[in-house]
Amino acid sequence: MYSGGVGTTAGGAAHNDAVDFFFRTKGLNALFTQIELSLSASKLLDRDIVSKSDPIAVVYIKKRDGALEELGRTEVIMNSLEPAWIEKINVAYQFEIVQQLVFHVYDVDTRYHNLHVKTLKLKDQEFLGEASCAISEIVTKQSQSLTLNLHNKNGQRGLKNLGTLTVHAEETVASRNAVEITFRCSHLDNKDLFSKSVLKGQLFVDGFCEKKLYSFLDYISSGFELNFMVAVDFTAMVGTHKIYPEKAHYVVEGLEGIMAAYASALRNVALAGPTLFRQVINTAAEIAGRSLSQGSNKYFVLLIITSSTGRIATRDIVQFVPMRDVHGGHMSIVQSLLEELPGQFLTYMRSKDIKPHNVNLAQASVQDHPV
Repeated sequence: MYSGGVGTTAGGAAHNDAVDFFFRTKGLNALFTQIELSLSASKLLDRDIVSKSDPIAVVYIKKRDGALEELGRTEVIMNSLEPAWIEKINVAYQFEIVQQLVFHVYDVDTRYHNLHVKTLKLKDQEFLGEASCAISEIVTKQSQSLTLNLHNKNGQRGLKNLGTLTVHAEETVASRNAVEITFRCSHLDNKDLFSKSVLKGQLFVDGFCEKKLYSFLDYISSGFELNFMVAVDFTAMVGTHKIYPEKAHYVVEGLEGIMAAYASALRNVALAGPTLFRQVINTAAEIAGRSLSQGSNKYFVLLIITSSTGRIATRDIVQFVPMRDVHGGHMSIVQSLLEELPGQFLTYMRSKDIKPHNVNLAQASVQDHPV
């Protein structure tokens, strides 16, 4: 089964094909989605005297330390204030990371027109404006397009309107055309079953099933929602203890806020036991079941802050993150908890044969082919 790009890049740049192939041969799920960014602009400033500006767009991704890493440059469009660049910029989208993109637009000086865009020194070009957004802001829109106002480098629009930049995201060809092919075997004949030499045999295939594999972005951009529920376990291995939640209230924001509140509560609560998850899991399942019965397109995730029980789920839906690694600063709690979610989400959708909305029905059809 081929299901799109696979890799472990964290910066957001294009993946390594060799690494991509290695992970696919190991049967690992996709950790990112390879997308292409198409850029166009409108109402740019005219910096030239006798003609219009010759704009180029440069795309960066902001790293964790705040530094900008260049992802790519478009070609130069001659004499245009409404450029629609042909050159696409590749970027690896990771659901679990907030990937901030920064776009710079320049007017290329006439004397540099004979140089390749990669060799251009941007400090020698006239700055037309910048814009920024998170990749998720683009890919979660149904149109997968986002229009941004251009600003000065200090983030202000200034006295003049600097124009707009439109960014459109689309999955690469390999991701868009991914299919799952399942073969049916009718007979396996092995005549050398007890031979010490290399086994020989015949494999007969009487048909196969070809199914379109939709990507994580196909579902998210078509309106599917991810809903998170959180439960905090204040139990130890022995004894009994009752917690009165009305005596301790915490107003929190995001997962980091939850973890901070949990750490604070641990200093004021005596842990006891036994650890019973049945009630909270049944409650979460009931909420998800009601949503499903109402026809809503939501996928529910339950986060339980606790200790590991060692039990194995029937489907790979459990992600365990050691608290010591989080508190030690070895990993981001958000990234660690969410990095396997796209794969789990796709496993569920494909197992239930749930398709994204507004898809091409011709592509969605399942075909059986006799051999």
